Amino acid sequence: LPDNTQSSFMFHYVDIGSVSYEKGIEKTEFYEFKNSPSRARRIADVGDTIVSTVRTYLKAIDFITENKSNYVYSTGFAILKPFGIHENYLFHIIRSNTFTDQVSFNSKGMSYPAINSTDLGNLFIIIPPLKEQLYIVNQIESESTKINNAISLNRTQIERLKEYKSILIDNAVTGKIKVI
Repeated sequence: LPDNTQSSFMFHYVDIGSVSYEKGIEKTEFYEFKNSPSRARRIADVGDTIVSTVRTYLKAIDFITENKSNYVYSTGFAILKPFGIHENYLFHIIRSNTFTDQVSFNSKGMSYPAINSTDLGNLFIIIPPLKEQLYIVNQIESESTKINNAISLNRTQIERLKEYKSILIDNAVTGKIKVI
Protein backbone atom coordinates (compact mmCIF):
# COMPACT_ATOMS: atom_id res chain seq x y z
CA LEU A 1 0.00 0.00 0.00
CA PRO A 2 1.42 3.40 -0.88
CA ASP A 3 1.63 6.20 1.67
CA ASN A 4 -1.13 8.08 -0.16
CA THR A 5 -3.68 5.30 0.49
CA GLN A 6 -7.01 6.77 1.58
CA SER A 7 -6.86 7.15 5.37
CA SER A 8 -10.32 5.58 5.83
CA PHE A 9 -9.37 2.42 3.87
CA MET A 10 -10.26 -0.60 6.06
CA PHE A 11 -8.41 -3.92 5.86
CA HIS A 12 -7.41 -7.13 7.61
CA TYR A 13 -3.74 -7.05 8.60
CA VAL A 14 -1.51 -10.11 8.89
CA ASP A 15 1.68 -9.86 10.91
CA ILE A 16 4.41 -12.47 11.34
CA GLY A 17 3.04 -13.73 14.67
CA SER A 18 -0.35 -14.43 13.05
CA VAL A 19 1.04 -17.12 10.74
CA SER A 20 2.19 -20.58 11.79
CA TYR A 21 3.90 -23.34 9.85
CA GLU A 22 1.17 -25.82 10.75
CA LYS A 23 -1.96 -23.72 10.15
CA GLY A 24 -0.91 -20.76 8.00
CA ILE A 25 -2.81 -17.56 8.76
CA GLU A 26 -4.51 -18.06 12.10
CA LYS A 27 -5.79 -14.56 12.79
CA THR A 28 -5.92 -11.05 11.40
CA GLU A 29 -6.44 -7.62 12.90
CA PHE A 30 -8.87 -5.14 11.35
CA TYR A 31 -7.48 -1.63 10.80
CA GLU A 32 -8.28 1.67 9.23
CA PHE A 33 -5.25 2.74 7.19
CA LYS A 34 -4.61 5.87 9.24
CA ASN A 35 -4.36 3.76 12.44
CA SER A 36 -2.51 0.80 10.97
CA PRO A 37 1.07 -0.27 11.72
CA SER A 38 3.63 1.25 9.37
CA ARG A 39 4.62 -2.32 8.33
CA ALA A 40 1.12 -2.98 6.92
CA ARG A 41 2.01 -2.48 3.26
CA ARG A 42 2.28 -5.75 1.29
CA ILE A 43 -0.46 -7.03 -1.02
CA ALA A 44 -0.60 -10.64 -2.25
CA ASP A 45 -2.60 -12.18 -5.07
CA VAL A 46 -4.38 -15.52 -5.21
CA GLY A 47 -1.74 -18.19 -5.88
CA ASP A 48 1.12 -16.31 -4.22
CA THR A 49 3.09 -17.70 -1.30
CA ILE A 50 4.01 -15.51 1.65
CA VAL A 51 7.15 -16.27 3.63
CA SER A 52 8.48 -14.46 6.65
CA THR A 53 11.83 -12.75 6.17
CA VAL A 54 12.15 -11.99 9.89
CA ARG A 55 12.23 -14.45 12.79
CA THR A 56 12.70 -17.05 10.06
CA TYR A 57 12.84 -19.88 12.60
CA LEU A 58 9.03 -19.50 12.99
CA LYS A 59 8.57 -20.74 9.40
CA ALA A 60 5.63 -18.36 8.92
CA ILE A 61 4.56 -19.45 5.44
CA ASP A 62 1.15 -19.59 3.76
CA PHE A 63 -0.51 -19.99 0.37
CA ILE A 64 -2.84 -17.20 -0.67
CA THR A 65 -6.33 -18.38 -1.53
CA GLU A 66 -9.35 -16.32 -2.56
CA ASN A 67 -10.41 -15.61 1.04
CA LYS A 68 -6.91 -14.29 1.91
CA SER A 69 -6.31 -12.14 -1.17
CA ASN A 70 -7.86 -8.99 0.29
CA TYR A 71 -5.56 -8.98 3.33
CA VAL A 72 -2.65 -6.61 3.81
CA TYR A 73 0.59 -8.23 4.93
CA SER A 74 3.50 -7.02 7.01
CA THR A 75 6.63 -5.87 5.20
CA GLY A 76 8.25 -8.69 7.17
CA PHE A 77 6.85 -11.05 4.52
CA ALA A 78 8.23 -11.67 1.06
CA ILE A 79 5.50 -12.27 -1.51
CA LEU A 80 6.55 -15.04 -3.89
CA LYS A 81 4.79 -15.06 -7.25
CA PRO A 82 4.73 -18.32 -9.24
CA PHE A 83 6.40 -17.37 -12.54
CA GLY A 84 7.39 -20.47 -14.51
CA ILE A 85 6.40 -22.77 -11.65
CA HIS A 86 3.08 -24.26 -10.52
CA GLU A 87 1.70 -22.19 -7.63
CA ASN A 88 1.02 -25.19 -5.36
CA TYR A 89 4.44 -26.67 -6.07
CA LEU A 90 6.05 -23.34 -5.14
CA PHE A 91 4.14 -23.34 -1.84
CA HIS A 92 5.16 -26.89 -0.97
CA ILE A 93 8.82 -26.44 -1.93
CA ILE A 94 9.01 -23.24 0.15
CA ARG A 95 7.62 -25.16 3.15
CA SER A 96 10.13 -27.98 2.74
CA ASN A 97 12.89 -28.41 5.31
CA THR A 98 15.44 -28.12 2.51
CA PHE A 99 14.28 -24.60 1.73
CA THR A 100 13.53 -23.42 5.27
CA ASP A 101 16.97 -24.66 6.38
CA GLN A 102 18.53 -22.53 3.62
CA VAL A 103 16.53 -19.54 4.83
CA SER A 104 17.67 -20.05 8.42
CA PHE A 105 21.30 -20.57 7.34
CA ASN A 106 21.28 -17.35 5.28
CA SER A 107 19.50 -15.26 7.92
CA LYS A 108 21.52 -12.63 9.74
CA GLY A 109 21.23 -11.68 13.39
CA MET A 110 20.94 -13.67 16.59
CA SER A 111 17.94 -12.43 18.57
CA TYR A 112 15.94 -11.29 15.52
CA PRO A 113 17.25 -13.27 12.53
CA ALA A 114 16.21 -11.95 9.12
CA ILE A 115 16.91 -12.49 5.44
CA ASN A 116 16.49 -9.78 2.83
CA SER A 117 14.28 -10.39 -0.20
CA THR A 118 17.25 -10.44 -2.60
CA ASP A 119 19.02 -13.17 -0.62
CA LEU A 120 15.73 -15.08 -0.33
CA GLY A 121 15.25 -14.88 -4.09
CA ASN A 122 18.74 -16.26 -4.66
CA LEU A 123 18.13 -19.46 -2.69
CA PHE A 124 18.17 -22.71 -4.60
CA ILE A 125 15.02 -24.69 -5.37
CA ILE A 126 14.51 -27.59 -7.75
CA ILE A 127 12.01 -26.89 -10.52
CA PRO A 128 11.17 -30.10 -12.39
CA PRO A 129 8.99 -30.15 -15.52
CA LEU A 130 5.35 -29.09 -14.95
CA LYS A 131 4.03 -32.66 -15.21
CA GLU A 132 6.38 -33.76 -12.40
CA GLN A 133 5.48 -30.69 -10.31
CA LEU A 134 1.79 -31.64 -10.57
CA TYR A 135 2.56 -35.25 -9.63
CA ILE A 136 4.52 -34.11 -6.56
CA VAL A 137 1.73 -31.72 -5.51
CA ASN A 138 -0.89 -34.45 -5.90
CA GLN A 139 1.19 -36.89 -3.81
CA ILE A 140 1.78 -34.33 -1.05
CA GLU A 141 -1.86 -33.28 -0.90
CA SER A 142 -3.15 -36.88 -1.03
CA GLU A 143 -0.88 -38.01 1.80
CA SER A 144 -1.56 -34.82 3.78
CA THR A 145 -5.30 -35.50 3.58
CA LYS A 146 -4.78 -39.01 4.94
CA ILE A 147 -2.60 -37.70 7.77
CA ASN A 148 -5.07 -34.91 8.63
CA ASN A 149 -7.94 -37.42 8.68
CA ALA A 150 -5.96 -39.69 11.02
CA ILE A 151 -5.18 -36.73 13.30
CA SER A 152 -8.85 -35.75 13.38
CA LEU A 153 -9.92 -39.31 14.19
CA ASN A 154 -7.36 -39.51 17.00
CA ARG A 155 -8.52 -36.20 18.45
CA THR A 156 -12.11 -37.47 18.45
CA GLN A 157 -11.02 -40.67 20.18
CA ILE A 158 -9.04 -38.69 22.77
CA GLU A 159 -12.08 -36.51 23.52
CA ARG A 160 -14.26 -39.63 23.95
CA LEU A 161 -11.69 -41.18 26.28
CA LYS A 162 -11.58 -37.97 28.33
CA GLU A 163 -15.38 -38.05 28.61
CA TYR A 164 -15.27 -41.72 29.63
CA LYS A 165 -12.58 -40.95 32.22
CA SER A 166 -14.66 -38.10 33.65
CA ILE A 167 -17.77 -40.31 33.87
CA LEU A 168 -15.74 -43.11 35.45
CA ILE A 169 -14.30 -40.76 38.09
CA ASP A 170 -17.73 -39.27 38.77
CA ASN A 171 -19.31 -42.71 39.13
CA ALA A 172 -16.52 -43.92 41.43
CA VAL A 173 -16.71 -40.82 43.65
CA THR A 174 -20.52 -40.88 43.91
CA GLY A 175 -20.58 -44.60 44.65
CA LYS A 176 -22.38 -45.61 41.45
CA ILE A 177 -19.69 -48.22 40.85
CA LYS A 178 -18.02 -50.41 43.41
CA VAL A 179 -14.28 -49.84 43.68
CA ILE A 180 -12.30 -52.78 45.08
